[in-house]
Amino acid sequence: MLLLYSTIDPLFPPGRCVYAQVVIRDPDGDVLQTTTNAADNCSWDIPTWRALRDQEPHEAARIAARRDVTLEILAPALLVVDTTPASNVSAEAYWFVFDGGTLTAQQLTDLSLPTRKQQEHDNLRFADPDHIPSERTRAALRHLADPSAPVLLTSGHPAG
Repeated sequence: MLLLYSTIDPLFPPGRCVYAQVVIRDPDGDVLQTTTNAADNCSWDIPTWRALRDQEPHEAARIAARRDVTLEILAPALLVVDTTPASNVSAEAYWFVFDGGTLTAQQLTDLSLPTRKQQEHDNLRFADPDHIPSERTRAALRHLADPSAPVLLTSGHPAG
């Protein structure tokens, strides 16, 4: 079999990746984001963690909040699951987006970037939900506002 223009061999597909993300809000409903300062990818996003082998998605969500913004979340509620197909540059992925809740005034005061993460994350901010570019995050916010909104997504859009 000759493969043209692809780095994926269909006989040996890449593994699946599992990611957990956490939607954390301030009392005004704005969404917490951090920015990465990697030279090839400078963008704002909600706290994210790639789950390790045999790690449950809800535990990965707790790690994302703790490692990215020093926040402890005890029992995050699942909002949406998004699947993204494999491509010639990335493996198939499952994205579990959890509700990290609304922060109290004290939590807002204590919120910070961990020292070890300051090389990876430049800053944090709370963004107006209407100005968040991520389809996946917007779908999670729609589900928070309306529990009947779709929870299964494909590439950020309702599955089906």
